[in-house]
Amino acid sequence: MLTVSLSGFLAYGALVLAFDVFMIYIVAPKYGKRNPMIYLSICSTAGSVSIMAIKGLGLAIKMTFRGDNQFTSASTYVFAIMIAVCIATQMNYFNKALATFSTNMCVIHSSPPSPLQLTYCVLS
Repeated sequence: MLTVSLSGFLAYGALVLAFDVFMIYIVAPKYGKRNPMIYLSICSTAGSVSIMAIKGLGLAIKMTFRGDNQFTSASTYVFAIMIAVCIATQMNYFNKALATFSTNMCVIHSSPPSPLQLTYCVLS
């Protein structure tokens, strides 16, 4: 069961990474100034990975407090690095959306779709 869920997590992480790289380097330079959803979709997908990484780091800390030290495992540090990279990506592209578009545009476009995208990405 662990290998099935681990392979699913890795496949999802690779899919999100490919999507974000495609959006950041190909779509955002062309269409980012015209549509706030470009930047907000990058925020949502990076946010879904950060939530899963926070869950993993939280479990590692919980196991460490129970006596099974997880800070000797590389996966604990990978989760911490993933959290830092994902949060930096979210902040960067949300700030780009706010700098490019009015706050009302970002709130209107991010209110219904962004939490839905985030929830869908976390659950899938």
